[in-house]
Amino acid sequence: MLDSAEQERVSAEAWLAALAGAGTDPEALATLFFEDSYWRDVVGLGWDIRTLTGREEITQALAEGITSQGLQS
Repeated sequence: MLDSAEQERVSAEAWLAALAGAGTDPEALATLFFEDSYWRDVVGLGWDIRTLTGREEITQALAEGITSQGLQS
């Protein structure tokens, strides 16, 4: 049995792998967030610091940012 820290690490790695695998597909990205999620973007998708609110806003910004910044896993 994994201890809680190990479980958290495994869960985080699985989520990050799913994020990388989703690419710019809005439907795949949407499965990774709750409807009332928040995403704090600190110079990751552009040159600003912003907070995105809600699944739709997050998935749209990620899809556009990944494309415009040429990000890849």
